Amino acid sequence: MLNTAEIYRETRESLRDFVAGLTDAELKTNVPATPDWSVRDAIAHVVGEARITVTGDAPPEFRLLESLRDPEQAAIRDGINADEIARRRDLPIDEVLSEWVELAERLDPFMRGEVPFPWPEPFLDSVLVSDLSAHGQDVRNAVGKPGERDSAACRIALASFAVALGFRLDSLGMPALRLRYDGKERICGQSEPAVTLSGDRYELLRALTGRRSRRQIEALDWEGDHEAYVGLVPAYGERLDDVVE
Repeated sequence: MLNTAEIYRETRESLRDFVAGLTDAELKTNVPATPDWSVRDAIAHVVGEARITVTGDAPPEFRLLESLRDPEQAAIRDGINADEIARRRDLPIDEVLSEWVELAERLDPFMRGEVPFPWPEPFLDSVLVSDLSAHGQDVRNAVGKPGERDSAACRIALASFAVALGFRLDSLGMPALRLRYDGKERICGQSEPAVTLSGDRYELLRALTGRRSRRQIEALDWEGDHEAYVGLVPAYGERLDDVVE
């Protein structure tokens, strides 16, 4: 099994070092995958996730996994994200990165399973790795310096978002979807798959994480009657703007 604690640490340290080397102009660059945020905002967000996870400081009614599709939960999530970004907006980036180091030390025992998370969400270690992977790719692509697309964190993210897609399909009573990539296949859902989506692993990952538009997802390699599946592939709902990386 993959060691999520170690993978989170490696991914965080790599992204921290990458961001520490960016210019002020690069830190202010808009992130096309999350167009309301700059590179700096995206980093403030993942630091904020670490803070909330170690403190449990989230509204008691908030359910993270439900926020993927429930509008009320999504609104709470967006409010939390906005607050965490605002909390760090006037801080030098060095202070934000130093806070991340301190929070990561506190987070490590939870990620290793040595103590229970104070925030009772299932699969929280995989969720943190997956989200960090997604935003790390967003940041690297925004400044035109892609990298680490075949990392362990990206592999965890693909598996996590594929499982979440399977839950969505099962809840709707839809047949499973088969994903094929790199000579492998993964079944999203508990039933017999009726449709197959094939492609490059990174492209499938970006589609699952909501970093591709409906048009881009429709243009992927589908087998079977896939119309009903296109809008369900992206975890956060459909987007209309193309993301080119």
